[in-house]
Amino acid sequence: MPLQRVVVFGTTGSGKSTLARRLGERLGLPHLETDALHWNPGWVPTPEPEFRAKVGKATGGPRWVTEGNYSAIRDVLLSRADTAIWLDYPFPTSPGELEAWLRESGARAAASR
Repeated sequence: MPLQRVVVFGTTGSGKSTLARRLGERLGLPHLETDALHWNPGWVPTPEPEFRAKVGKATGGPRWVTEGNYSAIRDVLLSRADTAIWLDYPFPTSPGELEAWLRESGARAAASR
């Protein structure tokens, strides 16, 4: 079954947005940026009820990928997603290191086929 509604979770700076954007490109899924729904001009946060409504509307479609790091919307995202990815690696690991590891792992997997 192909991935249709994907949410990427992880700590701040773990590469959630980068991975979600790249998954969207690779899988042909629209990327919904939760930060863009949460933050208004001047870094003013959207009130929680409005934020939840925006996320609910944005994830109402059949195909999307997004990142989640807001506890206020976790239940909305998990109830609609068909796939959840949790980025859980040691804090000193940078997204660049993770990307290099994934490339190397993919090359090893392809070579072993």
